[in-house]
Amino acid sequence: MRTATTEDYYFRLLQERSDLHYSVSKGRLHFFNTFLVQRMFLSNGQYDAGSLKSFEKQMRRCLSLNTSKMMIPILSCGRWVLCVVYNRYKKMIVFDPQHSAISSNMNLMRGIERFIESQSVSINSDHEVTEWTKEEADTSVVPQDTSHSDCGVFVCAYA
Repeated sequence: MRTATTEDYYFRLLQERSDLHYSVSKGRLHFFNTFLVQRMFLSNGQYDAGSLKSFEKQMRRCLSLNTSKMMIPILSCGRWVLCVVYNRYKKMIVFDPQHSAISSNMNLMRGIERFIESQSVSINSDHEVTEWTKEEADTSVVPQDTSHSDCGVFVCAYA
């Protein structure tokens, strides 16, 4: 099992800052660590709900408190991307510093969608994530990592 990364520590700091400066008008923010998606899929790429038990409490809390935004950093195939779930706008956006294969990012979003829906059902919430908009961030607006080695820094900057 892998250990926490610099990105995990940075996201933990962002969560602490967000908790200190919470306001009702801005809504709650939640920063997951990189282990969520690491555990979401088996080595063959299949979704594995059984390995996500340790994240269920966090997700239920996010859904029950109507968290406005959830940040999910993802390390997949040696590259970092950031999936931002906007509960208020019923939207998921992937920020990909290397603008990699759209199909792999969509697969990641489908896994996150399945997890949110399963937790939504368990708390009797109305999060119908399958009806949400799923897209990649506009590369003309989002800075891109042209060196192909600094994608983790870009993901932290997106957050």
